Amino acid sequence: MNKEELQNWLDKWSLQPTDAAKVLRVNKSKMSEFLSGTRKVPVYIAAHIETFDYLADSKAKKSIEKRLK
Repeated sequence: MNKEELQNWLDKWSLQPTDAAKVLRVNKSKMSEFLSGTRKVPVYIAAHIETFDYLADSKAKKSIEKRLK
């Protein structure tokens, strides 16, 4: 996964980088590095995103909302 694909995922769910960090359970500074391209998106982050993509939108949205609480 590259930074553009990560940004597209954030856009799909209308997430700010800080919220995406909460959802994906990563440090905010790491999320910033992934989005800027200074650090490669790790395979485990891509796997988390892939899991969300396999869920029905309603279930993914519910899971995202739960992690943002």
